Amino acid sequence: MKLSMRGSSGLVYVTEVSDALRDQAEILLRLIASREPVADGDHACVRLDWGIAKLERRGDEIVVEEPNYRGDPRRFVPGLNFTCAVLRAHQRVHERLCVGAEPVHYDQFMLVYPGGMTAGRIAAIRQATEREKDTGWRVFDGARIDWAAEPEARYVYEVAGERPALMAVLSLPVGWAVRLEGETLMEAAPPTGTGERIAIRMAVQLCNDSSLGRESACIRAIGQVRV
Repeated sequence: MKLSMRGSSGLVYVTEVSDALRDQAEILLRLIASREPVADGDHACVRLDWGIAKLERRGDEIVVEEPNYRGDPRRFVPGLNFTCAVLRAHQRVHERLCVGAEPVHYDQFMLVYPGGMTAGRIAAIRQATEREKDTGWRVFDGARIDWAAEPEARYVYEVAGERPALMAVLSLPVGWAVRLEGETLMEAAPPTGTGERIAIRMAVQLCNDSSLGRESACIRAIGQVRV
């Protein structure tokens, strides 16, 4: 669906988003519309929580686009579907775990150990770090957690395209650990000694949104049980 909002400058901010993500998109558009508008024919990039968006002015309208996470994240595509879907996932994870957020940014990195992006079952833990661009996340093959192995630095925007389910947990605070199977978040554990581990079955999947006529992001929550 097409979503528009008039800013304080009188310009109309326009984007596309699936019906299920309208609430998140309205929040982001309201935030964007409160900023100083770009000049006619010009464009600018702005941070949106974990992500980034491009604003392109066309007359009295400003079109809002997001990176093409499924293709080339250096290029932008119409709409805010993936950005909003990740925000929805963050919201659900934090509501279920009853914990505050420590957001990451689009251009920060995490350390991925061998198999951490490709294994069917992966494990990740967030460590404290003093490096500004480091999220603190360390990602492993769930069957082979080897701290002595050589990790590879991967940007958040790269992970968004390769393992979208992992995006759902990246704003968990330092000390939290998670386990994923496929695209389903299976378990989360708070910092050692601060509480019980939680089984939290939440699938983060890509599905086809017929209202847009192309692939878009959606979140499918399955349920939770404490163990």
